[in-house]
Amino acid sequence: MILKKSLTQIKNIKFDLIFFINLSFCMLPLAYILGNLLINLNSLILCCLGILYLKNKLFYFKPDFLFKIIILFFFLVFFSTSINIKSINSEGFEIISYDNFVKSITFFRHLILLIIIYLLNSYNAINFKYFFYTAAFFSIIVSLDVIHQYIFGYDILGMESNYL
Repeated sequence: MILKKSLTQIKNIKFDLIFFINLSFCMLPLAYILGNLLINLNSLILCCLGILYLKNKLFYFKPDFLFKIIILFFFLVFFSTSINIKSINSEGFEIISYDNFVKSITFFRHLILLIIIYLLNSYNAINFKYFFYTAAFFSIIVSLDVIHQYIFGYDILGMESNYL
């Protein structure tokens, strides 16, 4: 009896995890509308939930040819910025700037997100139907706001346009 109860709890946890993965994935269009902080936060949440769901399945990831080209692109960006760490300023002095190097390392978060979404899709954990519904809904809202702003000179929130 106790074993059966614990197994149903584990199934409920997996179901809740899939629900939150789908919720986080469906909120990506809204995050793109609201700004950079929410994009990064939503991507971080999606990656963490995906890693929790996939666990050991991440280590058995075998990319196909197209995926290998994408991975090669990320490493190409990393190596090209690591070569260009040294630069010459306007006075002719050689300076070392790690800003672009750090940005290229943080660029790998997009590769991790891509791998997790790819694996979640291959294990049927993501329901794309809801994603397309939310993307269409938020696209329509933004389109109606742009039309309203063009006609009346201010958007739905009451902010005036600087371009009219």
